[in-house]
Amino acid sequence: HSHDGWTVEVPSHRVDISREEDLLDEIARHHGFDRFPSTLPKWSGFGSHLPFESDDRFLRSRLAAAGYSETIPMAFADESTERKFRPQIEPVKLINPMAENEAVLRTSLIPSMLRTIQWNTYHGIRDLQLYELGKVYWDGGETRSLIIAATGSLRPKSVHEAEREFGFYDIKGDVEDLLRSFNVAMQSAVNAVPAYYHPGRSVRLGDLVVFGELHPDYARDYKMRHRIYIAEFDIQLLFESRIRGSIEAVPRFPSIRRDLSLLLSKGIKYAEVEQAVRSVAIPELAGVEPFDRLESGSFPESKYALAISLTYQSEDRTLTDDEVDVFDRRILESLTERLGAELRQ
Repeated sequence: HSHDGWTVEVPSHRVDISREEDLLDEIARHHGFDRFPSTLPKWSGFGSHLPFESDDRFLRSRLAAAGYSETIPMAFADESTERKFRPQIEPVKLINPMAENEAVLRTSLIPSMLRTIQWNTYHGIRDLQLYELGKVYWDGGETRSLIIAATGSLRPKSVHEAEREFGFYDIKGDVEDLLRSFNVAMQSAVNAVPAYYHPGRSVRLGDLVVFGELHPDYARDYKMRHRIYIAEFDIQLLFESRIRGSIEAVPRFPSIRRDLSLLLSKGIKYAEVEQAVRSVAIPELAGVEPFDRLESGSFPESKYALAISLTYQSEDRTLTDDEVDVFDRRILESLTERLGAELRQ
């Protein structure tokens, strides 16, 4: 100690103290942060939200409306668990971890979400719908991610209706509603999902989202007896893919709906059907929707029947039946050429 300052020798085991700021933090901690007077800064301007903060607020409001509650866990994790869920990623190791099971920064939101579900289940709260919007890390960077998870009953038993468990189509519906609220186009579904998903009850939509049932082996690792459904979003891609809404005038001219009943090979997905329909590029085609599907009937076993509705509308005139007939023929030709579709009689 001298008039010019202090000379401090740091113990060898305190590898986290390497600069003056670390020493000041240590002194303040021993003194007690609550003993420092609180002084609000003087500010005469107006606050505003950053673009991603506005998206976050909108996202949270949509999830809350769907019945999900937010969780905010720690970012520290157990290395062996992280490698189990993200074996291809090298986790960031802490220099001086507080505990062995908090030695790395998390590479996935799933382990912390499963621990939260496990803790609530052990304390008698079995019906859960949760989400987390947080960061994941790797050796060289970080990114933001979103996970939603649900387990237990979607609707409790009452005198009016029977109890119903949360299922695959419930998580699918929540994913679709979230994408629709951001006006994001649905991508083609593939079955290439991580190993911790149930192989027959999970789907990947491009790089945007993976969702489905947690694999039973992973559920047993957390001593969970009920099915757990999860969805993981690339949140940055979700925000970037968002199409801002626009205000349009109410249509002045009526729409016309036509239904097509098709016979398709069982390997053909609906996404391929819609792609073939829209490839015709008819400006008057306002919408295409599936409304019925038959796996068996008076047609070959290698086929299935799919019924779709086509909605036509013009901005400057009332369409005639002859015009719509031409549109139908062009679409049917595209379906036949691309997919080998047949019109069901």
